[in-house]
Amino acid sequence: NKNKNNNANNNTNNNGYDDNNNLIDNYYDELRIESLSQSERKTLVESYLDQFGKKLSDDQTNRLVEAKNTQIPLFLSAICSELRQFGHYEQLDNQIEKYVDSTNPVELYSRILDRWTNDFDENTGVVGLVCSLISVSYEGLNENDLNQLVRDIPESCILPLFAALDDVLIIEENKLTIGHSAFKEAVQLKFLTSPDNLKSIHERLANRFIDRTPTDGKSVIGLLYHLFLSDQFSLLVEKVSDARIFSVAYSHSRIELFRYLYFIQEKNKKFLLHTSTASRGKGELCSHLEKSLLSHMSHLPLHEIHVMLLNIGEALQELGQLYGLDFIYSKLEYISTAYFEENDPNGCYQIAFALKKKSIWLLKLSSWQVQYNKRKVLVEKAIKCIEKSNEILEKNLEKLNSIPIRLGVLTERDQLQNFCLLGYAYHLLNDSEKSKFYSEKTIPLVKFPKLSFENENKEEIQIRNWLINQIIFIHSWYRHDYGISLITKLLSETETDDPNKMLLYKMNLEQFKIWLTNKIPKKVQSDPVLRQKLRIQAIYNNSKSKIYQFKNSVSLAEKTYKESENGKQLEKLEEDIPKKLKMIEGINKFILENSSSSEKVEGVKKKKEIAETELFELKIKQEELKKNCPELDAYLEIKAQQKIFEQDIGLTIEEERLKTLSRFQGRMSLTHGFRFEVAVREIIFSHISKVLNIDLTESKIELLSNVTIGVKEIDFLLVERLEEVDGVISVNILAEVEAKSNLNDLAHGFYQSQHFLNWMTQRKDKYDSSQFKSKVYPTGHFETPILHKNVVDNKVYSIGPKSFKLWEYDDTLTQGYFLDRFFIISNFRNLETGLSSDVEASLWAKVGSGATENESKIESLLNFLKENSLKKNTENVLNIYKETQKWVDRLIFVFPHKIIDSNDNDNNPEF
Repeated sequence: NKNKNNNANNNTNNNGYDDNNNLIDNYYDELRIESLSQSERKTLVESYLDQFGKKLSDDQTNRLVEAKNTQIPLFLSAICSELRQFGHYEQLDNQIEKYVDSTNPVELYSRILDRWTNDFDENTGVVGLVCSLISVSYEGLNENDLNQLVRDIPESCILPLFAALDDVLIIEENKLTIGHSAFKEAVQLKFLTSPDNLKSIHERLANRFIDRTPTDGKSVIGLLYHLFLSDQFSLLVEKVSDARIFSVAYSHSRIELFRYLYFIQEKNKKFLLHTSTASRGKGELCSHLEKSLLSHMSHLPLHEIHVMLLNIGEALQELGQLYGLDFIYSKLEYISTAYFEENDPNGCYQIAFALKKKSIWLLKLSSWQVQYNKRKVLVEKAIKCIEKSNEILEKNLEKLNSIPIRLGVLTERDQLQNFCLLGYAYHLLNDSEKSKFYSEKTIPLVKFPKLSFENENKEEIQIRNWLINQIIFIHSWYRHDYGISLITKLLSETETDDPNKMLLYKMNLEQFKIWLTNKIPKKVQSDPVLRQKLRIQAIYNNSKSKIYQFKNSVSLAEKTYKESENGKQLEKLEEDIPKKLKMIEGINKFILENSSSSEKVEGVKKKKEIAETELFELKIKQEELKKNCPELDAYLEIKAQQKIFEQDIGLTIEEERLKTLSRFQGRMSLTHGFRFEVAVREIIFSHISKVLNIDLTESKIELLSNVTIGVKEIDFLLVERLEEVDGVISVNILAEVEAKSNLNDLAHGFYQSQHFLNWMTQRKDKYDSSQFKSKVYPTGHFETPILHKNVVDNKVYSIGPKSFKLWEYDDTLTQGYFLDRFFIISNFRNLETGLSSDVEASLWAKVGSGATENESKIESLLNFLKENSLKKNTENVLNIYKETQKWVDRLIFVFPHKIIDSNDNDNNPEF
């Protein structure tokens, strides 16, 4: 970095980028790596061999220097390394010829492996075994482990091989690993082409590590990796459910750990029971971890148990295993309060921290409760934990601040978080006074040097919203930016003829076929859902005629049944019985809510008795009709035969697996959506308010979310309260915010919002009123205000055409748009396929259903993509903002950072 000092005060940051995130010209020195010239090759050969007292003849040297592939340094150095070990002088010319004729480094290394096998193997298989073990191992092997794995082979075979390997291996963290991908590929092609061979190597490695004390994260993840690839499923379940292994694996790589957990879930649906599923409860993983923890607690040191409980708690929350956390946080609270001394600074902090963790879990669990009474119990428990945590912190604050460690700063921040948690908890209990009190109480505690805002009032709003989101949900860190340079960068990446980089709707048929050929294998490898769909499609293809025969028979039998007289009556009863059940449910609810008023209840109870009698009669009639309906019997019989057939060919179980995979894929996307929403809210407070010069500290400013107007759901509306009449507040709409985590969904959000803005602002020449006709809007025009209940303050807001009086129409473009108060927020990433989420999902669903079986189907698939993407796509929207540069700050991009530990101030960009 030659210009760092010169540029330090020249409007740049420390990494050589300007304010627009563009690399500064001449900021860094450049070093271009060229191919070796012939003179350089000659110098390399002679100087290398000279170190070992070796020398080639002029003809031999020239043969090496003039060979085409020796311009590659790796290629030439590999040959030199081989020649200095080669002991048969009379065969040297043939060996040189053999090596230089190799077309690439992989082929060269394959020939080198042949030489090693001839010279060192002695029928022991040592070359294949040693090279395979190092190649397949998870991030390398130390020498002791490798020696133990090959201890049955004579040293006379091993030592020469280790000497030959010297130039191929590198040592990282005391582990031997292969330094060149070309050598690793050659090993795989020569020794590991058989799945059984590969599996046996993984099995050897797994058995080596299986009984090792789980203290090192890499070793633990390596064990799970080898168990997984050696198909030792029961052992994988056993090890991943061990609390100590689970904790160490989570600390080292949560992504790797979760990969194995989801794999197990594919095979065992009861392993993880997510809080949002109908079968709520404690999954098998939680039960295994509880038993394992109890066994470890008898002999492991306290600090290790404490760390285990914290790690397991974090992981289970992230996995959605909220019903399995009671044991974990009860033990955490017990250990913290029983073993840590409140008089000790570290001890009092650990107790307060454990209580805070438990309170966050209780608040998360409460959010899944539909019934208010159950939610209230959990929230009240959380409040007790938070208050106890705060009491400990306040009691010891002076002592903690007096010692020269970070705990004092941590304690202040934990107090700040606790006040936010209390504000959130009382908000859940609809106690707005206490919620406001605790939220405002955060302000005097903000003493962190890097946490700065423009003024104290805005600070209150930003800190409260930021902290509540960060604490209650998964922590996410990001930055945001906007500008023509970012838009230009995205658009420039679409200007290519390479089928692997083109937008799909711009491709011709041949380009699309190339893209499918390259993309499908990668997608299958990375997407378990698509892989499962293709597995199901293969079953369909193998039994196609029989499956369609059953489908046609079932469809015909169903039609015959529904057209029969008894069938029509049964269809009517299937509509009437649920209605009657719903009526009785409503009566029961009324009786429960009005139990104190005997007069009201008595009259309703009679209605209930009548309804129950009518329901009973309907069910009797239904049973009689079923007994006397041969068409129904025939329909059910053919359905049963179809079910048995699908079970026999394995279709039923594979479709169940597909449902499981889809469900878990959905959960992971919900987690990412959660993080993105946190970023969006912060951008509204920090950026959009500045652009529109809005003072968020004014009580009349409110942020409404998920507002439905007509059939359009708006992500966020920033509004100004006007007058309140009969509990309904009229508003001015200051801004609409569309949030799209997938950049390719930006077009759908933009065009749909613009279409509805024309309708909501009553620009009648810009929309077709017939598209908007409904019971609420019989004329097809937005004439009746909608009422929106805000979940934050339980207030009702009225939004009508007058609410949009501040909005201005920009007609400077060919087609006008509302851009001054319309904001779009999306993640910054390249456009890749250019397809929206829905269209891309349809693409892969069609691929999984056989849409690429022949050229005709592929052409139909491409036409489908073009029909759905050619006119309205993100590329077009980016060009709109590029053309109208004055609105470019209305299109904001989010740049996610890595997830970091929110309790680590050293790595925290805010604190």
